[in-house]
Amino acid sequence: MRTIRRISHRLNRGKWDAVVKVVRHYAAEKERHLLAFGQDAYFAVCPSDRVRRDALLGEGYRCPNGLQARAWKMALKDAYETLSREWSALASELRPRIAQRSDWSQVQKRYAYWLLKSPPRLAQLMAAKVPTPTHFEVSCTDRKKVQNYLRRIIRRNRGRSPRVKVARSAAFDANMYEVFERDGVQYIKVMSLVPRERIVIPLTGNTPIRGNIRLVLDWEHRRAGIHYTTGVKTTTALTGEPCGLDAGVSEVFTDDEGNRYGEGFGKVLAEASERLTGIGRKRNRLHQIAKKAEARGD
Repeated sequence: MRTIRRISHRLNRGKWDAVVKVVRHYAAEKERHLLAFGQDAYFAVCPSDRVRRDALLGEGYRCPNGLQARAWKMALKDAYETLSREWSALASELRPRIAQRSDWSQVQKRYAYWLLKSPPRLAQLMAAKVPTPTHFEVSCTDRKKVQNYLRRIIRRNRGRSPRVKVARSAAFDANMYEVFERDGVQYIKVMSLVPRERIVIPLTGNTPIRGNIRLVLDWEHRRAGIHYTTGVKTTTALTGEPCGLDAGVSEVFTDDEGNRYGEGFGKVLAEASERLTGIGRKRNRLHQIAKKAEARGD
C-alpha cells in the first residue's frame, strides 16, 4: 500500500472558510474522544472504537461540535486509532528489551510478548487490571515480575497522551464524499456541517479516488490536500539477456549495441540550464542593487 496525495486548486474564500470550519469542528470532536480513550481504565475495556460508539448511540448522543452522525463517528474512530498507534509504537520499543532479558525464562518472555501484542492489554496493565492468558500457564510470581518491569519502563518512556494540537485535517469514509468530472476537471464533494449540503473542491490531476480519505489543509496556499491509500501494482520480472546502459548528456542513455535513447535530452537540458542561469543572474543583480540601496539608507 502507498499513500497518494492529491492537491486542489486554490479555493475561493467561501469554500475555504467552509472547509476550515469542518476541519475545526472535526478536530474538537476528535479531542473529546482522545480525552476519553486517554484514560487507561477506559481504553482497557475498548477492544475497538465500536464499544464507545455504541454506548454513545444508546445514550442518544448529540454531537456538541455540530458534526453530522457519520462525521462524529469517524472522529471517534480516528481518535481510537491514534491511541492504538501510540500503544503499538511503545510496544515496538519494548520488544527488543524483552529479548535481551537473559534473566527471564521463556515463559516470562512469552507472557511479556502476549501483553505487548494488544494495546487494550497494555492499558489494562497500567490500570492495574492485568489479564491472565488462558492458552498457556504462567505463575503468579512470574506475572508480577513481568508486570512490574513493564509498568516501570512504560512510565519512563510513555510521554504525554496524544492531543489535537492543530486543527489541520479530517477523515472521511467513502459515503462522506463523491468524485465527479466536469469539463476535464476532477472534483470531490465532501460532507459539510449542514445535512444534504456538500463542499465542491476542484482537484489538480485526475486519478481514481476510493475508500477512506483524509482532507488536509494547506494554509499557505489556501488549498486542500486529499490523501488516500491504494495498492501498489507488482511488476513482472524482466526476462532475456542482460543489457549494459551508459548514461549520457546529449541523450538519456546508450545501450551496449550502440542504440541511443532520448536523443533530444541534451537540448532540453541545455535550455533549462540557460533559463536557470538567466534567473540567477537577475537575482544577483537585484541583490546587489538592494545592498547598495541599504548602504545609502534608501
